[in-house]
Amino acid sequence: MPRTFVICKPDAVERGLVGEIIGRLERKGLQLSRAELRTIDRATAEVHYGEHEGKPFFDDLIGFITRSPAMLMVVEGPDDAGDEIFAVVRNLMGSTNPATAAPGTIRGDYGLVVTENLVHGSDSSESADAKSIFSSQGSDWEIHDLSRCDSKNVHLQQRGRFLCSARQVYAVRGGSGFRSLGGRDIAVDLGTANTLVYVRGRGIVLDEPSVVAMDVTNGTPLAVGHEAKRMAGRTPAHIQVVRPLKDGVIADFDVCEKMLRYFIDQISGSRWSKPRMVICVPSGITGVEQRAVQEAAEYAGARKPAFIIEEPMAAAIGAGLPIQSPHGSMVVDIGGGTTEVAVISLGGIVASQSARVGGDVLDDAITQYVKKEYSVALGESTAEEVKVALGSAWPLPDEMYAEIRGRDLVTGLPKTVTVSSVEMREALEEGISSIVDAVKFTLDQTPPELAADIMDQGIMMAGGGALLRGLDQRLANETGMPIRIAVDPLYAVARGSGQALEEFEVLRGVLFSSGNQY
Repeated sequence: MPRTFVICKPDAVERGLVGEIIGRLERKGLQLSRAELRTIDRATAEVHYGEHEGKPFFDDLIGFITRSPAMLMVVEGPDDAGDEIFAVVRNLMGSTNPATAAPGTIRGDYGLVVTENLVHGSDSSESADAKSIFSSQGSDWEIHDLSRCDSKNVHLQQRGRFLCSARQVYAVRGGSGFRSLGGRDIAVDLGTANTLVYVRGRGIVLDEPSVVAMDVTNGTPLAVGHEAKRMAGRTPAHIQVVRPLKDGVIADFDVCEKMLRYFIDQISGSRWSKPRMVICVPSGITGVEQRAVQEAAEYAGARKPAFIIEEPMAAAIGAGLPIQSPHGSMVVDIGGGTTEVAVISLGGIVASQSARVGGDVLDDAITQYVKKEYSVALGESTAEEVKVALGSAWPLPDEMYAEIRGRDLVTGLPKTVTVSSVEMREALEEGISSIVDAVKFTLDQTPPELAADIMDQGIMMAGGGALLRGLDQRLANETGMPIRIAVDPLYAVARGSGQALEEFEVLRGVLFSSGNQY
């Protein structure tokens, strides 16, 4: 039977995408015959990536593939597949760079950057010999045949993107390899657009949209996260798709509590588990709003008390800024609902500004622009896609065009219009100006000594908004400061809150509980 070797890389495991990847392979008619969740040692990684030795990115590549567990798999196809199995798997994966990978491929749908592109697949029978990588770490890493396990045993279907098969595969292996996540401390980046969960000792294991589909007749949640988001704009009258957070704070307490409970259940596997929780909040929220977040977390199953960390502080920690140093550091965290700007020194926020402008406001600006200029109504998902494809804050070397589809407000019929990146930049101008103004205001409130430090070190950008084309150039032009973008800016807040959890005693000064600083 023809076979190939596939690795779900550490980022796929950390983001809980292994189940989705396995599911796509299975739906293509392939089957998992052998699998192992394991941290690859450096010596094995150097052999595996030997063709890249001597290249500038070699050390970074080795560091990435060895940083945390990866899922190693032998995938088999039908007898008549032959060597075509390699092309089949690699076509499912998509091109190496997620930015250019086709929609519908694994990297096209879920990949973020070329250096962390989720999955590896062998390109020939010679490179598919997985014997050495499976057995290099001794007999304790014996491969177990999973051929009798169906997809329900291997990954969690339609149940979010949690670590998928880790629990099940460990259970198949048996022995000391099985480790439950129940009771582990967790950190939650409770964002307007997305919720990310960090498990102590594991890293980021869940990344889901902050969306819940509710049955309005009885108030029962029907779907949460990705599945609920796919329902937006497509539901019958008795189903309502709800985003329980608005502008970074809880707008619907009951729905938010149900969403948090669902995510905690996915991670712990038990409703009786009560993990210690650190949860992120915007720096500008009121005491009442902060208490609402804590109570929602506690009602959802977190151990009392739930700890709070301000988003700009978490973003700074996640971006690697020296927050405990007496030197000033400035971070701009642009999320879905808010933009958090803060100057940090000696473990505290010296000056800050919270603007209720983020990705949602930019999406709405595109919707309103197209409605005004073309009399076409766009859905939320379409507006977000247009922002990603054409949005910019600074003139582009080559301006772009795209066709978008919506509903003609005059005729009520579907209509396609062509828009340009120049038009989208005009549509986004007001929101971008608000972000720039928040940065300028914070700089104006910064003591001169710290301002000098920021001039030397630059301003760090984090959050999904940092990925908007040309925003760093716009800020550099407006402020005269050097601008840096955090590594994986989407995950900076989650990483930072997770680090506060990992180093709880060291960083307890940045945490709040029951309204008091610890």
